[in-house]
Amino acid sequence: MNQLILVGAMAFAAVLGGLGQVAMKKASGVPLVQAVPYLAAFAFLYGVGVIINYGAYKFGGRASILYPIIATSYIWVILFAAWLLNEPVTAGKIIGSLLIIIGVISIVAW
Repeated sequence: MNQLILVGAMAFAAVLGGLGQVAMKKASGVPLVQAVPYLAAFAFLYGVGVIINYGAYKFGGRASILYPIIATSYIWVILFAAWLLNEPVTAGKIIGSLLIIIGVISIVAW
């Protein structure tokens, strides 16, 4: 299968992972009974991400190209946390995100 499609699938899995982390954070701030929907969302999002990850490898994805894409989930967490949890986006987070992007591009391109 085309590596570009597999990279896109892995990027989508990273987005799901970022959303899953925000769901986990939401679950941690409420009593267990109220946390169940957030925990279910976390499990679902991570589960779908794992299935996509497996499929990308199953259909011929190269680990050295696909796995670094998962590192972008850190960036997605920052964005989703700012949007959904009102967490601040600091200069350090921006610099760290840029370094992740540079690192992923460096690994995937060479």
